Amino acid sequence: SNTIGIRLKALREERKLSQDEVAHRLAISRTTVWRLLRDKELQAVRIGSRTFATKTSVEDFVRRHTAD
Repeated sequence: SNTIGIRLKALREERKLSQDEVAHRLAISRTTVWRLLRDKELQAVRIGSRTFATKTSVEDFVRRHTAD
C-alpha cells in the first residue's frame, strides 16, 4: 500500500513553508523573507530550484522576536 508514502509526503509538506507563506504569516515582504533565509535567521530547505523555510525555524524566529 502507498499509505506510508502519502503520510511521509504530508509530513514533509507541513514541515516546510514557501517564501510566500512565510511572508503572509509574518506580515512581511518576500524580500525580507529572502533576507532572513540568506542571513540564516530562518533555516532554508532547497527542493529543486525552490527554497523553503522550515516551519520550526519560523516558529523559533517568532519566539525570539516576540516580547514576553
